[in-house]
Amino acid sequence: MTMIKLSVLTGHTRSVRSVAFSPDGTTLASGGLDTTIKLWDTISGTKKITLTEHNAPVNTVAFNPDGSLLASVSEDGTIRLWNPTSGELQKTLTGHSDWVWSVAFSPDGNTLATGSLDNTARLWDVVSDDHKGTFTGHRGSVLSVAFSPDGETLATGSADETVRLWDIKTQHCKTTLTRHQGNIYSTVFSPDGQILASGGSFDKTVRLWNPANGSYKATLSGHSHRVWSIAYNPDSTILASGSADKTLRLWDTSSGTCKAALNGHTGRVSQVAFNSHGDLLASGSTDKTIVLWKRVR
Repeated sequence: MTMIKLSVLTGHTRSVRSVAFSPDGTTLASGGLDTTIKLWDTISGTKKITLTEHNAPVNTVAFNPDGSLLASVSEDGTIRLWNPTSGELQKTLTGHSDWVWSVAFSPDGNTLATGSLDNTARLWDVVSDDHKGTFTGHRGSVLSVAFSPDGETLATGSADETVRLWDIKTQHCKTTLTRHQGNIYSTVFSPDGQILASGGSFDKTVRLWNPANGSYKATLSGHSHRVWSIAYNPDSTILASGSADKTLRLWDTSSGTCKAALNGHTGRVSQVAFNSHGDLLASGSTDKTIVLWKRVR
């Protein structure tokens, strides 16, 4: 896969911590240290709306599967749900006792998972706003949450150097993965559900696991600094990673080889995201910009 820089989106006044494409790919959401969320038109590269209800840095943003809701989590301890078309704030959820760092929707869109510096992950009913459960066991901040494609498993990555796999129905930990060193800022299932990937900070690697039994499969090495974010393309063949070394890398998931290193930022690459077609890749950075990368054949 070859990707070229398509455009650079500017408007945040501090570091960009999160980026997420809408399911139809027409909108990109970004969250930043400037406490704002911005919604961008991916075709024109223009800013559509700025959301300003948070009063502390926005750590992660995520769309639900049909694109009708945008979730954001912040250092103000809240989870907020927005109408991404109008920009209207729909709901505010509270319950964590510290910063909320990570958020993800279940595949059916009915459940929200959040991870916090209070060392827990929580599940929320999106319709009723009810708190559906709290996952305890990590000995450090929960920095990433990810649902499996079948919605039966939640993966959590933590500052305690472990990834845990939880059974959603029983809310019990099925297995704990322990090969990383340092904070685990990103966990993601491949779209086909066959692989779980996790990004490590001190070890500067991406590790691949079999989510069915927790067995270790491979290590992707090449970054010279912490891995902050990872994302699969839609057909599970390419994994993108963003690092504090200011680069993105594209990995062939079958061979584990690095296909390309992308240079376009002057600061840490905090998050990466593919659109639903796999032809656009977004990267947000501490340099206050978002770069859109386009696949060329």
